[in-house]
Amino acid sequence: MDPVARIEGVLVELLGPSVRRYIPSTPSTHPAIFVSQLFESIRSAIASGDKSAVSLACDLIARDPMTLPFGKLVKSDLARELRRTSEALLASERTQLIAATVRLLGLPYAPRELEDYAKLVRKLPREEYMPGVSAVVTQNEKAARIKAYLLAQ
Repeated sequence: MDPVARIEGVLVELLGPSVRRYIPSTPSTHPAIFVSQLFESIRSAIASGDKSAVSLACDLIARDPMTLPFGKLVKSDLARELRRTSEALLASERTQLIAATVRLLGLPYAPRELEDYAKLVRKLPREEYMPGVSAVVTQNEKAARIKAYLLAQ
């Protein structure tokens, strides 16, 4: 099977058929460039207020697929865009983002995207994220520093 078609199939399975709306009209035949084009399209849609794109980004962050080429960069880019439009997030989307951040805070290592997730979560209502963040037992210095950042006034 064509690598781009395989990645498209994985993304449709992961995020649903609505992800196809964001496939560029002339997608690259290189899998990594295709992923970059697709998520740049989603990021642009988030910036323009597309609720479906916001939902897809929150789902991707919550599900945290490890097989996505350049996944950490893609997730970080989406988190940065969501931070710029955080006031438009639904309660269920905020819950997804907070849960993903709390889960990553408790890992033995702190993945790169955690920094961007923390900046996004800090823009959300404090009362929504404080209980989960407060309860996390961090296992590394970076996660402890990010937890302190989230708990700071």
